Amino acid sequence: MLLHEVVERVAVSRPEVPALVHDGAVTTFGDLVRRIHRTAAAVAAATEPGARVALIGENHPVWVECMYGVPASGRVLVFLNHRLSSPEVASIVERSGATALIGSTHELERLRAHGAPLPPAVWSFDEWPPTGAAGETGTPTPAGPAWLIYTSGTTARPKGAVLTHRSLLAAVAVTAAARPAADDDVYLFPFPLCHVAAYNVVHHHQRGLPVVLIDRFEAGRFAEACGRWGATSTSVAATMLSAVLDLADADADARRSLRTLRTVAYGAAPMPLPVLRRADALLGVDLAQGYGMTELSGNAVFLLSLIHISEPTRQAEI
Repeated sequence: MLLHEVVERVAVSRPEVPALVHDGAVTTFGDLVRRIHRTAAAVAAATEPGARVALIGENHPVWVECMYGVPASGRVLVFLNHRLSSPEVASIVERSGATALIGSTHELERLRAHGAPLPPAVWSFDEWPPTGAAGETGTPTPAGPAWLIYTSGTTARPKGAVLTHRSLLAAVAVTAAARPAADDDVYLFPFPLCHVAAYNVVHHHQRGLPVVLIDRFEAGRFAEACGRWGATSTSVAATMLSAVLDLADADADARRSLRTLRTVAYGAAPMPLPVLRRADALLGVDLAQGYGMTELSGNAVFLLSLIHISEPTRQAEI
């Protein structure tokens, strides 16, 4: 199975079901499939089969369209972290061998101001996907590369991890078994999409469930999105959860907006026991932990919500 086929399968039977929500706009599965096909055609017209296509910017529907559409064209999507400095981003673009770049207006202007050499083909989010003739589509296979994500570079400069269609869908399958989504879940994604946590979008799309995107994490934006769209599940890091709990403590309206949440998954860093206790007291949600890494295409080991309920103190202190 290939990544884009996840969305296509849902769109066949339920094209009008919401797939993405961003900035007040709703994209159905049918609309998303059409934009994925346009993305694949545009990339194929501008690059050779097997080419690397880089992407940079805050969370936006274009990210999701490219997560599926670039691999569908037989090209590889290079995730660029907009939090890196311009020289660091330019270095990754060069080392990845990207021959095309898609980015927000802000990030493209930042790179140009730095004087970074850009690939031959460059588009902004505002003009994506361009219309025009399609080029030669490569032949994607389950074992073929889909995403190229660079590690955080804590011990040396970032290194590119090649993730395949098969490895990403295996991570989705493991997550679905350990942390299954409910039939009526609305998933709020507050992490940057340039992180491997983006595989969670595929996880929920495979179930035909909507994903709510916020441009970037802020506790207020997070609470507002929960209340507006009725988010029932989310994934956070410890610092993010602490910020949400601080807001809930101080703002009754924000606390009411968070009442729709039923499940909070956490990972990316150690979780202090006092934060878990506060989350249990303030939110009353099921808590679940995931451990993974970029090279694993996502999470591979889980601490289930049942363990948090039955022995929260002992398990959290292990």
